[in-house]
Amino acid sequence: MKAKKYANSAWFLAFIFPWIQQKTNPTPRKEIDHAIDLRAEFYKNYMEGK
Repeated sequence: MKAKKYANSAWFLAFIFPWIQQKTNPTPRKEIDHAIDLRAEFYKNYMEGK
């Protein structure tokens, strides 16, 4: 069950990090959204075991 816990926290970080990054270093919003999309896709595939 430990792996799932780490995967969940990684999932959480994938969404929090770009937000923090934007607060500390304002990047164009579109770029951040793109990064979130990529990470979301990666973690979704990862969770499904692809």
